[in-house]
Amino acid sequence: MTKPPSHYGAGSKRKPSSDFVDRLPLEVLTYLAADPARLGRFFDITGLDVPALRQSAGTPSFDSSLLDYLGSDESLLRDFAQQHGYDPADVDWARMILAGPQESE
Repeated sequence: MTKPPSHYGAGSKRKPSSDFVDRLPLEVLTYLAADPARLGRFFDITGLDVPALRQSAGTPSFDSSLLDYLGSDESLLRDFAQQHGYDPADVDWARMILAGPQESE
């Protein structure tokens, strides 16, 4: 039997670990910042600037929104996932965990 990738929790059935969920937003931000065009598009779409990014980065709402942004562009999501060896579905799972329970209307 093959060992699951390191971002899966021990004994889990393809459920990413909490460590993966915690570090993923920083990996996404680093990925965006590595390419000026990607980062510029992020700033343009979100309306953020560098000071606002510094203030917000690492907060639960920012982390969740960052993964929402990544997931809203399938080609960006696939490129990020491929570069990091992740399944895009795992990134979406982490986004749902960070977003927390949804209130019913």
